[in-house]
Amino acid sequence: MWGDYLVVDVLGAGGMGSVYLAVQQPIGLRAALKLIGAGVPATLAGVVARFEAEAVALARLTHPNIVRLLKYGVQHQQPYLVMEYVEGGRTLEAALRGEPADRPPAAHVLRQTVNALVSAHERGVIHRDIKPENIMLVEVEGDPHFVKLVDFGLAKFTDDGHETRLRGGSPWYMAPEQVAGGAVGPWTDFYAVTTLTYRLLYGRRMWGRLSSDDVWTMKRDPRHVPAELSGLGAAPEATRAFFHRGLAYDPAHRYADAATFRAALEAACEAAAAVGLDGITTVFRRPGAAAQPD
Repeated sequence: MWGDYLVVDVLGAGGMGSVYLAVQQPIGLRAALKLIGAGVPATLAGVVARFEAEAVALARLTHPNIVRLLKYGVQHQQPYLVMEYVEGGRTLEAALRGEPADRPPAAHVLRQTVNALVSAHERGVIHRDIKPENIMLVEVEGDPHFVKLVDFGLAKFTDDGHETRLRGGSPWYMAPEQVAGGAVGPWTDFYAVTTLTYRLLYGRRMWGRLSSDDVWTMKRDPRHVPAELSGLGAAPEATRAFFHRGLAYDPAHRYADAATFRAALEAACEAAAAVGLDGITTVFRRPGAAAQPD
């Protein structure tokens, strides 16, 4: 038992934490219980801070596309989070690796993700770890691809007056300023969304042929740009422009606000869809192409 929650099953595990299906006693409410991962000492620098940051971030947020926090507590000197259980959900990563018929429309997923992020940004929370693994898809009435944004463990608060303390995330989706440990803001999350857009439209990951170490190194140098950007010649102008500006090395050269970013994203997706570039057909119309990222 963790508080009044009975653990009944394992939902998933990562490098820093494990998530379990738990049932609140005595009312039977099902929830997702997140604990520090097995083998990771709770005293490890940054681990407890990461759990507390996620709790504080989620406590600020109330949006349909963001998983809800139900409780934060400490038991046996170990912090734990109790969150809304996304029943029947699967990650966007799993959907992208699945059958083409099950893949969600790119614009639909991206629109919901941006809505969730803008709501968080308005409350001073930067997610900093946008990637397919942190976007859950759940079927609700009338929508088989409803987004729930999860894992605010790397959240940064724009009103805390400090530099970024917790570093981490997936180098393929991280902005250069985050890799370098510099100042982050909404522009950091929008960079990740731009990278995610490429994955959804083209069916493969940017920088995908490089190792994570190579990506870390190249993102520290403004002379290095993704090879994929030079291969956008056949894409519609609106789509090319979106990627070039959204992935600018200098945040000052990216989209200045949420409204501008939204408009450019919608135009990019609409133009891409008009020429059949939707991520569903892109991967499978090429003989021998794999459903997984390069």
